Amino acid sequence: MIPCRFFSVKENPRIVRLTKNRRPYIFLHDQGPTPSKESSMNPTRPPELSPEDLMDARVLFNRIFHGILPFRSLNFYLPDHPQSALTWKEGGDLEEVLKSSRIHNWEMHYDEAAKRLFYPLTYHQRPLGFLVFFDFPQAPTPREEGLIQRLSGLALEMLSLKKQVQLDPVTGFFHEAAFRKHLIRSVKEALGGQDGGARKKRSLADVHPDRRMVLGFLALEYKDPSLKGDGPYDPLPASWIKDLKRCFPKGTIMAAVRHHPLIIGFLVSETPGEDDALLPFGSEAALALKDWEGGYYLGWAALQPWEQESFQGNPSPYGLVNRWWEQAWTALQAARGLGMKGALGYHEVLFRAGRVMDILPGHRIVINLGERAGVKYHMRLAVGDGGEGKAKGVAVPLDIQEDLSIAEIIYLEESGGTPRKNDSVWLIVAETPLPEELGPGKAFSQGPLRSFQMFQQKFRQALPEVEKFSLILGRLDDYAERLRLWGEQGTEEMRKEMQVLLMKALPPHGVMGPYGRDGFILFLPEKGQEEIGDWAKDLIERFQKELNLSVSLGVAGYPCRLFHKGEIMENVIKTLDHLAFLPPRSLVLFDSVTLNISGDKAYDLGELEEAIREYERAVILDPGNLNALNSLGVAYAHQGRMEEAVGAFRQVLGQAPEDFMASFNLGFALVRLGRSEEAARLWEDLAEKSDPDFDLYYHLGCLYRDGRDYPRAYAWFRRAEEAPNRKGMIYRHLGETLEHLGKGKEAMVWYKKALKHQPQNAFCLSRLGTLYLDQQESIRVALSLCRQAVRIEPARGTYWLALGRALLANDRPQEALEVFHKAADRGAPLKETYRLLGQTCRVLGRQKEAREFFVLALKQDPEDPELQGCLREEEKEGKRLSPR
Repeated sequence: MIPCRFFSVKENPRIVRLTKNRRPYIFLHDQGPTPSKESSMNPTRPPELSPEDLMDARVLFNRIFHGILPFRSLNFYLPDHPQSALTWKEGGDLEEVLKSSRIHNWEMHYDEAAKRLFYPLTYHQRPLGFLVFFDFPQAPTPREEGLIQRLSGLALEMLSLKKQVQLDPVTGFFHEAAFRKHLIRSVKEALGGQDGGARKKRSLADVHPDRRMVLGFLALEYKDPSLKGDGPYDPLPASWIKDLKRCFPKGTIMAAVRHHPLIIGFLVSETPGEDDALLPFGSEAALALKDWEGGYYLGWAALQPWEQESFQGNPSPYGLVNRWWEQAWTALQAARGLGMKGALGYHEVLFRAGRVMDILPGHRIVINLGERAGVKYHMRLAVGDGGEGKAKGVAVPLDIQEDLSIAEIIYLEESGGTPRKNDSVWLIVAETPLPEELGPGKAFSQGPLRSFQMFQQKFRQALPEVEKFSLILGRLDDYAERLRLWGEQGTEEMRKEMQVLLMKALPPHGVMGPYGRDGFILFLPEKGQEEIGDWAKDLIERFQKELNLSVSLGVAGYPCRLFHKGEIMENVIKTLDHLAFLPPRSLVLFDSVTLNISGDKAYDLGELEEAIREYERAVILDPGNLNALNSLGVAYAHQGRMEEAVGAFRQVLGQAPEDFMASFNLGFALVRLGRSEEAARLWEDLAEKSDPDFDLYYHLGCLYRDGRDYPRAYAWFRRAEEAPNRKGMIYRHLGETLEHLGKGKEAMVWYKKALKHQPQNAFCLSRLGTLYLDQQESIRVALSLCRQAVRIEPARGTYWLALGRALLANDRPQEALEVFHKAADRGAPLKETYRLLGQTCRVLGRQKEAREFFVLALKQDPEDPELQGCLREEEKEGKRLSPR
């Protein structure tokens, strides 16, 4: 018999009463311990709906009301976010909307002229916004009004339930599954405008990406200071959750990925500025956690779409998200190794987190970096004590597993000592100082332990004796799919069949070895690269006919101009990157294009020295490789070697005068050399003889704007706006240019279009609010817009200045005074700030302070007649009020 205990439903609300076959049916719902009052979210209380939730629910509302009420489309208007009206495709007459007193009083309003119905939405007595029906033929009848009330309430309940099932009941953040859906959607949006995997010419216009996304994990461990000993950490108190939210920028998506300890996932998606940090998690977070008795570990990864291209070069959002998640999680695990409160980006793991875990016989070591951390067989790793970053030895990976690798020490300094446990391990790049005896190219790539080790030994032994040879690297094009269908045992049988075929086809004295799990490597002495091409093509056909396998091959041989024998192994590995741009069953003979692709890879990783070395070699091998020559110029420019960059671009134009990208990049180099007029003539000639191009027109407009030639700047910005590949950011620049031309009314139109494209653009919000003030109309709209700008970018002093002006215009001088002081603290122009402070003090009747501020403003510009007049008026007023 099972012991039972009966409860009263009133006494224990966690007893859920249901009915089954019309009979009472009671079961106990085990929810764990009852949440405390400090819990950040009460599970029985519905989640709060945010404006973003409401805007995302447009499809849901449309489905509910479609066919029931006579309307063409619907949208939402949020009084606290007036720019929401600017996102309406049906037209955002913001001024007309805010003139209605019924909307200010939160009442239903029908705009007969525009045929729009505004219905107020409230959820649990909390106002949310207005549901707007477009082309509603007439004012709703009482029956229609009741129908709207019931259906909108139903829609809000459905929206709340949908959000509730996505939220973690303890923290109020998303749970993991919902968070992954957000990641996939964000990646799809970020990749929406890409042109597949086709290789493009590099441009100096591509300095910043349009959008930057960071996925990270924050592991939080808390220990109650009243507890003694080294017991486990307690769950995070609810009060800290609010503090943590303030550490992230507005719009950050957060999720509770795990509990005990609490691990929070976050997605930061933003448009970068000139001085933005990659991850906005720094001083504020440290301040929020400085008195905390526990610890935290932070790991993150930036989205890198090029790392996840398929064989045909098309990035998959699902594969991207999985790899992105794995990278951020790897960074978190690596951050734990740095000690309490460690923080690490995935791009730093190979440089900061490596440690020697164990020492093996035969000059081999076990390191804590594996496939997840990005270790590759062609990499060289420095081993040292980590003190000064100087390598006392160099190792190459032999066997790479998921979380660790076995590496072989190929060089040790005589004074460096032998490697020891816990020694630091880091990736060698072009900037890493190496011992003179170990030059580039002498560290050969390694493969899986044993079989490839034997291949490498035979290759090394043969090098002094051969003056001509080829290396062939082959791999299965569809290995991952076959592994999924056949499993490990099936693919092992396939590898055996491949070995049999290769042994039959191998020329005399050839050596064969495996390369990874899906490939092989061949050493063919006395066969040069050009001689082996036909044999390699025949080998691809034999794999297809005899085994029905699709195999691609990369070939590199010696002698090869510019390369010594020891570098041929690296060359053949580089052909794998070249194969990634080709269809299955392709053959690549190492050439200038291979080096160009290798340079592009180094460039994308930020290794400019390595990229330049590869581009220069590519140009020497083939002076007609214009793509490599153009990329070389771009790399020179990023190093500040502008004269060399100009020379490279002119070489391209000498061979191909119509080359668009070389002319475009040459203009950038000339601008950075201070030869703007020459650049403008070059770009204008290019614009006249080429197809419409947004980037060219946009940068021409920027060039003239920076030179204060606003009429020409506006003309080119208009051409950019009319280009077929236009980008939404152009609207902001059109508005800004029209402001300089003194056309505020026209500028407002473009700022509104900019806000339709990007509603959270703080610059456009602030400037649009300022123009409303200048036009002396819709000052309430101006106040709301300026307030939104400050919320989005609170560090920009000019936005606080505009907000202060709006408060002053709305008869709120005391608030304006505080805001102007904040503007001064945040770097707003002092002359204008002091002038407005003086005017505000004058309104408040504080003549002495007003006079002091006018004096401070006049010190910034002693010749300003307006400030001189203000000061004289204050002096007269002071004499009039002073006692005789």
